[in-house]
Amino acid sequence: MKSIVDEAKGWVAVIVGFIACPCHLPITFPILLSLTAGTAFGAWLTNNTIMFGSILTVIFLVGLGLGFYWINETGKSAPNLASGPKSVVVVTSSVCDTCEDTISLWKTLKKDYRFNLKIVDLNTKEGRRFAGEKSIFSTPVTLINDRIAFRGLPKLARATAALKS
Repeated sequence: MKSIVDEAKGWVAVIVGFIACPCHLPITFPILLSLTAGTAFGAWLTNNTIMFGSILTVIFLVGLGLGFYWINETGKSAPNLASGPKSVVVVTSSVCDTCEDTISLWKTLKKDYRFNLKIVDLNTKEGRRFAGEKSIFSTPVTLINDRIAFRGLPKLARATAALKS
């Protein structure tokens, strides 16, 4: 579970990234120069404006990247078979040519591997709601442990590897 500290760490990184955004330099650079006037750092800033802008660009990119990663990913652990069987959801439609083959593939794998299988049809109210929540716009789509794993008919080897991982 994500703690408040972990989420705060992500937001601090995003805020630092936005503050360091190079598009703010026309405003922040003169302020920084006036605050550091007469110091060695102020002299360095005056002589190295391009390097300073490059450093801020890196801070901006890293701050946003890490911040959004920490906000979205902290606390999400990789699925573990020891914690129980995987959940496989196949989103299908009656007008889909490869949906029956996809369903057949997962039903065949269910005989050899332990996982929960659910078939969701887009032609039902529940199916449309589910697809809307997951931003699914095509069929067939296979979700493993609530993450989209395959679009279209997966190869047997890749589907097997996804169940083993």
